[in-house]
Amino acid sequence: MKKIEFRLVSYFVIIFYAFTLFHPSPTLAKPHYTVIINQVRGDSCCQPGSVKNLKQQLEYLQNNNLTANFVLRYDALFQPEIITKLKNSNHQIGAYLEIIPSLTQAAAITHQSDETKWYQAQNAYLVGYSQEQRQKIIDVYMNKFQQELGYYPQLTTAWMIDAWSLSYLKKQYGVLVHQITREQFGTDSYTLSGGPPHYPYWPNSNWALIPNATKNTTMPLIVRQTISDPVYNYGDQSNSYTSQPNDYLLREASTTYFKHLFLQAHNQPQANLTFALLGLENSMTDNIQQEFAKQLDFVGQWQNEAENQVINASAFYHWYRQNYQPSFIYQGQNQNEPAEKAWWLTTDNYRLRVRLSDHNLFIADIRIYDPNLEGPYFAKQANLLGWWIVPYVLDGSRFLADGAGVETNFFTSSNDYLLNRQAKLGEPSQILLASDVNADNLQSEKNNEYFEIRLADKVLLKANEDSFCFVSEDEADQSTAKQAPALAKVMGNLNKLTWVDREGHFQWGLQPISATPSSSSISAILSSSSTPSNSETPSNSSDSYLKCFVPKIDPRNFTKQRDMYPQLLFPELKIQNISAEKTNASLNNRWAVAQRNPLRLVVAPRDDGDNMVLAKEKIEVKTEPATDITINTPNPENGLVFIDLNHPQPSKVEIHLSLGSFAQNLTGYFVPNCYDDKLYCLTHPRQTWWFVQNWLGDKARQKQEEIDKAAQFID
Repeated sequence: MKKIEFRLVSYFVIIFYAFTLFHPSPTLAKPHYTVIINQVRGDSCCQPGSVKNLKQQLEYLQNNNLTANFVLRYDALFQPEIITKLKNSNHQIGAYLEIIPSLTQAAAITHQSDETKWYQAQNAYLVGYSQEQRQKIIDVYMNKFQQELGYYPQLTTAWMIDAWSLSYLKKQYGVLVHQITREQFGTDSYTLSGGPPHYPYWPNSNWALIPNATKNTTMPLIVRQTISDPVYNYGDQSNSYTSQPNDYLLREASTTYFKHLFLQAHNQPQANLTFALLGLENSMTDNIQQEFAKQLDFVGQWQNEAENQVINASAFYHWYRQNYQPSFIYQGQNQNEPAEKAWWLTTDNYRLRVRLSDHNLFIADIRIYDPNLEGPYFAKQANLLGWWIVPYVLDGSRFLADGAGVETNFFTSSNDYLLNRQAKLGEPSQILLASDVNADNLQSEKNNEYFEIRLADKVLLKANEDSFCFVSEDEADQSTAKQAPALAKVMGNLNKLTWVDREGHFQWGLQPISATPSSSSISAILSSSSTPSNSETPSNSSDSYLKCFVPKIDPRNFTKQRDMYPQLLFPELKIQNISAEKTNASLNNRWAVAQRNPLRLVVAPRDDGDNMVLAKEKIEVKTEPATDITINTPNPENGLVFIDLNHPQPSKVEIHLSLGSFAQNLTGYFVPNCYDDKLYCLTHPRQTWWFVQNWLGDKARQKQEEIDKAAQFID
């Protein structure tokens, strides 16, 4: 009976969309679309969700006459109250493919972790399992979903997903839309760096983070979680610059910030479509749920305008498939500093970030897209966290300008802001277009062929689908450090923003073209294996001063390059032998209060190439006098090992640490608690001096923590 009902509903849906395609509504000419996707966790392990929160979300939506999507985790499918509530609503129901032990158990697969590490990418998402295991997990989930709801979902969510699984979901179960998470570096154990930053896109068949050159109907449409701040989300590791209430509440921002991001997303002057995606998990706390309610109140008012529409994911998919345009501009400015701006240009061939900060206009990020690039988890499994890094010609979030005086750390990133920038961050790598820029004199414009940024009448950037041109203030030498990423300093083989391997073969980069971009010249460049000359355009051209380039990559050796230079493109730590010369250990605190605080040792295992690793050797620690020793699990993001020493009495402690061929001796102190035992301290002046050192250290750390907390938020 359920199958018959489902078929009848399907026929009506098909008829409805056929009618709308041939009789388009006048309000769809330049639409402003908002899609709401809420994640529903059940009550089992692994950050369980709340039925109460789900009911509240449904109430908020009903009060504001809003439609939404609810994606269900596997454990939620076993809760009749959740299923009944959603089936009786008018909202679309989809699948939340977050993997928990009960799902792998049902698929006869051993879950790869305990509850303390369930969220890590190799455990919680399909990328951590073999293709055979992925299919079993998907089939088990889909069968349970169909059993409870009578149909298969058209919407799925997983913050990371491999292209093989996406293709299987589309082919086997008819999934139309898949939601991944936003651009981020290292958050919650997974990195997505270099993909389309805002608008939905069709992925290529090899890598979900790379857009396809055409509508790839063999794959679901990709949408990205939340509205990312176009200015400050780039490189940010405070996780506070998005429209998610749990994000911006971290820095005590308010609904006003949400309104800024939301209205900005729907006020894109160069766009034929504006888009915003919102949502929240039912596992978030009450204060976050209340903030989400304020968002929905605002969106409910926003949709009262005829051109503003909140629709479900499937309806958006059908509209987008008929109206897809491959090139988008996503731009924005600081909520409080309008002169701090950013432009994202995303095509099917490359991604470009232009930034205005502290009166400097510069290119901060260039990524290359090619449908032949294979994601790291297409066939292989994630072993430790998740790493998606699209090949870059320039990455101002991770690499510093030559001579910045700060060592690049491959496991961290930062925003490319220049206004009031901390000296310890160094200067981001960049292509400087102009300095002393008055933001009021900058103009950006997009027509059918080009996107341009002009300062008065001077064109500073001109770009189309395939290539772009720019003029730098440093026109004398196009290979200066200002224009080359710090990668040139790190690897010594980047020239004119072009990556060449150790044998001298071109791998990827910017290849110069001899004229302002045109379809004929671009086709000639792409069909040629040689590097064109860097000649100028004719002197009678208004664009004669522009330097024009095609972002290009040789995909044949990309996987090999990713393996050869993991710290650049795939910094997943490996278990291997350490270097005694490169490894080091230190005491995080030299003085600790006995019976209250531990002495903490920090061990940084490194290999011969000075890369952080997970030490294959066993750590051994001996102390005199003997102490209670706890060796913690290595940090999966950077390999650091924290070792805690505890002792009940004030004492000087000699520490001997060994790790394979590496050995180091350190000295620490357990000090008396002079607040509680004043008499002891009066009779032990030397140990009282230790306590003073501990007190001074605590004050210094507290001050530094305050500085660091304030500094992590840019504005």
